[in-house]
Amino acid sequence: SYLDAAKRDAKFIQNHLYNSKKKQLYRSWRDDRTKVLGVASDYAFLIQGLIDLYESDFDLKWLDWAMELADVQLNRFYDARHGGFFMTEANHDKHLIVRVKEEYDNVIPAAGSVSTLNFIRLSGYADRSDLKTAAEKTLKSFVTKMRQNPTAFTQMLVTMNSAQAKPVQIIIAGQANDGGTRDMLKKIRTMSVTGSIPGMTIFLVNNEKDRTRLKKRFSFIESITQKRGKTAAYVCQDFSCSQPVTDANMLQNLLK
Repeated sequence: SYLDAAKRDAKFIQNHLYNSKKKQLYRSWRDDRTKVLGVASDYAFLIQGLIDLYESDFDLKWLDWAMELADVQLNRFYDARHGGFFMTEANHDKHLIVRVKEEYDNVIPAAGSVSTLNFIRLSGYADRSDLKTAAEKTLKSFVTKMRQNPTAFTQMLVTMNSAQAKPVQIIIAGQANDGGTRDMLKKIRTMSVTGSIPGMTIFLVNNEKDRTRLKKRFSFIESITQKRGKTAAYVCQDFSCSQPVTDANMLQNLLK
């Protein structure tokens, strides 16, 4: 399946193109050798893929790795003075005179646009104010340019839409292979594709191990449980959650 292929690819990158001790991503591999350091776009699209992968199989290891890579981006690529993301690390190549930023969205979105959206999404998954602040500063630095030439910043405009939306956490307590869980996830994903809930983050409390790990991010997850043995969904804003619903259509109504 596509999901299995995505997981294999992520594992390959983690095993062969990432040095976990140095927190260093590489962009090429051959015969067990990596030489070329990753640039901002490599981090941006990998983080994006890992968030999407978590939202597909709800294995927290993908979200943890995405957070780790985002910290690397924040420390090594982010322009703390003006906002935005340099394409290279400061020590990438001693022959580089200037560290440039990729700003304009083309057929492939710019690294800065994707990174900014990643930071917004991840801030909703871990209450990371530093990531949110960096994203907001980057967006502010692009406002004038987006007004002057919006067609050159299509992905950044999508990012702006997500940043302006009120964060919504959807937490589902249930087994991943349960029919009720699958029905709820299908409703959520359909609404997500249509852009109905741009500030959405999804959590699946599949077992006690997940609950223990997730409550380190949000303490209120401790109280998220199934209802009378059925999959239950909670919609939360500002750390306050709705009463649980056990039907996919009721969940859809809550999200409208």
